[in-house]
Amino acid sequence: MPRPWTATPRAALCLGYDAPPGGAAVDAPGAARGNPLAGERAAPPVENTIAALTAFPIGLSLLWNSIHPLLLPILLAGLVAPGLQNTALSTLTFVGLVVAMVTQPLAGALSDRARLPFGRRHPLIALGALLSVVILGAMALFGPTSLVALAGLYTLLQVTMNVALAAHQALIPDLVPAHRRGIAGGARSFGDILGIIVGTLVVTTMVEQGGVAAGIGATALGLFLAAGATLIWVREGWGGLPTPVATVGAGRWFDPGAFRLGKNAPPEFRRALVGRLLFVVAMTSVQSFAFNFIRDVLDVGEPLEVYRGMVTGIGVAILVACLPAGAMFDRFGHRIPTLVASALGAVGCALMITAADAAAVTAYGVLVGAGMGLFIASNWALLTRIVPTAEAARYMGLTNLATAGGAALARFNGPLIDGINSVVADLGYRVMLAEAALLFLGGGVVLATVRAVRSR
Repeated sequence: MPRPWTATPRAALCLGYDAPPGGAAVDAPGAARGNPLAGERAAPPVENTIAALTAFPIGLSLLWNSIHPLLLPILLAGLVAPGLQNTALSTLTFVGLVVAMVTQPLAGALSDRARLPFGRRHPLIALGALLSVVILGAMALFGPTSLVALAGLYTLLQVTMNVALAAHQALIPDLVPAHRRGIAGGARSFGDILGIIVGTLVVTTMVEQGGVAAGIGATALGLFLAAGATLIWVREGWGGLPTPVATVGAGRWFDPGAFRLGKNAPPEFRRALVGRLLFVVAMTSVQSFAFNFIRDVLDVGEPLEVYRGMVTGIGVAILVACLPAGAMFDRFGHRIPTLVASALGAVGCALMITAADAAAVTAYGVLVGAGMGLFIASNWALLTRIVPTAEAARYMGLTNLATAGGAALARFNGPLIDGINSVVADLGYRVMLAEAALLFLGGGVVLATVRAVRSR
């Protein structure tokens, strides 16, 4: 019976190494130098690997989809004037997302070069998740009392969580063969949306019964359990695929070159980022201001209850769509699911402009959710197919320029909504929905022109 961990020489416990002649990255199956655990145990079926990789996205999604649309609006409502709540939410989350845009490529480049006893990815996942749980505890204690404390803790949370995310999202290129990454992307999206549903049902209930601190506590517990499950179930030494180590910036903790695409960047990568950016702005705009839209526009007695029903409906629609979307990608490519996603998102947002009650908001939200499920699964698989394998974490971190960048741009809708609402009541929300519909269409057109290539 093989030992669970190999002994690692002291010299290997450092970042980087002397590159082979010509600067080529190590690309040997099984016993790649960047993976000290390689070859120590047989690779499990790829389905098991994909299932194990899905655990952490559940906790990650639970966190952000509780913090951004629910917990932060509630906290800010007690700290800022009523007419400035959307602006305050937009400003705070914009700053946090800019921090995320900087953090992910740096953390990804560090992970690509790391040679540590437990692999390149696991140490950063563990460190980032543990620190995030501590920060959430501090947010529950001090967030309701001070805007400065809330802003500082939220910014730190963006740093720690994006360190963990940068390492985790490279595990699909590391461990899943290219021809199965559609299913892997669908499974990851399944985890994302399961986190949304759990967060919506559990965290809203905790907030109703125990206040915002109880909601934050439930979020922290979910993140801790999800991160622990991935760290226990996923072994970087499972191997079966080469795991080359990037040599650029070897030996540095901080690599300014982390933000450069470099000569190995596939030409389709930039276009894929633009299309993803447009989709993310649209999706985040709808998600971020949904609770305020329901509270301010609809004549309902329990806006939290309506919000919970809407988000649950969207989540179920995404769950139903994401796994078939992944299989469709593996069979036909990304264009068909992307164009269908674009049409569903645009139609759902356009119809939501006319919504006047809870049932209409939920029904139109389901259309948007189905589009989101198709997009998230197929686009994630597309990105994992076109990033260079040796720098998977860094390049997947660069995709955050579109993900966090799009989410940050969506926050500009906060001042837009407040400004237009001050002139014509509730019109700002409808302008935002019309904008989101156009962005869904634009993102679909751009991504349809991207040619998928196998990662190398």
